[in-house]
Amino acid sequence: MGRPERKNILLWIPTALYSMAVGIRNFAYDHRLVSSWKSEIPTICVGNLSVGGSGKTPHIELLISLLEREYKVAVLSRGYGRRTRRPIIASLEDNADRIGDEPFQIKQKHPEVMVYIDGDRRRALETMEAMPEEERPDVVLMDDGFQHRRVTPSFSILLTPYCKPYYDDYLMPYGRLRESRKEAARAEAIILTGTPRQVNVTEMRLKMDNLGTMAYQDVFCTSVRYEQPRPLFTEADTTSSHRLTQDSPILVVSGIARPAAFQQTCKSTFPKVVDYIEYPDHHRFTKEEVEVLVDDLQSDQDLFVLTTEKDGMRLLTCQQWIPKEVRNRIWILPISIDIALEDKIKLLQKAKKAIKYNGLPL
Repeated sequence: MGRPERKNILLWIPTALYSMAVGIRNFAYDHRLVSSWKSEIPTICVGNLSVGGSGKTPHIELLISLLEREYKVAVLSRGYGRRTRRPIIASLEDNADRIGDEPFQIKQKHPEVMVYIDGDRRRALETMEAMPEEERPDVVLMDDGFQHRRVTPSFSILLTPYCKPYYDDYLMPYGRLRESRKEAARAEAIILTGTPRQVNVTEMRLKMDNLGTMAYQDVFCTSVRYEQPRPLFTEADTTSSHRLTQDSPILVVSGIARPAAFQQTCKSTFPKVVDYIEYPDHHRFTKEEVEVLVDDLQSDQDLFVLTTEKDGMRLLTCQQWIPKEVRNRIWILPISIDIALEDKIKLLQKAKKAIKYNGLPL
């Protein structure tokens, strides 16, 4: 296990209190002192133990691509960062303010998929159960539901970053874990996200050993693939004079949990990065912040803004502050998830088994 980061030792006091609270809660669920409900619709949970991003949305999109040919797929999200509170079935006319940036991104990329937004997962699933057969989904992908123990999923997938696995972290506030490391045992599959394409075999073996998986758990490795950048606004003019190239000066803007990999990719792809602007994850852009970007674009006719796909979803809600003449120089860098063919087949087989039996018989 890695050496803990140098932090205030006094953080151990609230950490101990937090540990007791989540420990009591999980004990109550584990020993059925508090009931957990299971939907008639098979439910696949994608979550993590830590706070911050671990790539849940692109992994949800990976599962959609694996399952949508055989099943009617729905995505259930609480819609973090949305301004609304009531349950919503997303439409293509929605925006990030109304349903949240991640559900909005999923709906835009997969318009045929039902995206249901509700913080009460049980209520949402009961609503879907009551839908007419032609609308009722065959499987629900529950985004960030690992800690939502009121609902028992058919199949739990736990994501953990390759660069900072849960076994090398600590409970909040000393570390970033929302639950104890041992709670990873609730997952039937563990995915090491952001795995380097060239992996040291000894290092990988050590990580696998430290995960301490059970016999019923499979471990998969995925990596991020950066797609070709594209204009954020679909009506943007992308003639040769307005097309992003390697020689274009770039202003990199991000509001994600772990921006380092995105920034490094931008730097290696576009040598003329002039600056980096960082915001917190799910940051809601203000009028003043957007106007600063617009001023930069108007001051330098060669400058482009390059941001993440998720940030782009939130910028779309600000288009009333973005003049049409600069929209063609605001671009996004989409990502997708790469997984080895053998792992992809194995993950799909496990998911299909969970859907067939509404669970995974041991």
